[in-house]
Amino acid sequence: MLNIYVSYKCKKCGKEFVLLVEEVQSSDKKNIYLVCPYCSSKKVAKQNITDNLRACMRERSYRRKRGSIIEVK
Repeated sequence: MLNIYVSYKCKKCGKEFVLLVEEVQSSDKKNIYLVCPYCSSKKVAKQNITDNLRACMRERSYRRKRGSIIEVK
């Protein structure tokens, strides 16, 4: 199966976020670096790659707020 989702974890703030593999590949082609959406740090570590979004989100707890999914500790 094709891997669709990639999860990253910020080394500065410790929060985790999920991106599509297509977006990551297109940013690599354009020489655009990835940053944390919470603190804008360039120090992000790749956690895992999977085809199931629930597998990426299994380690943390999330909830929906105003139409977007946010991480709850």
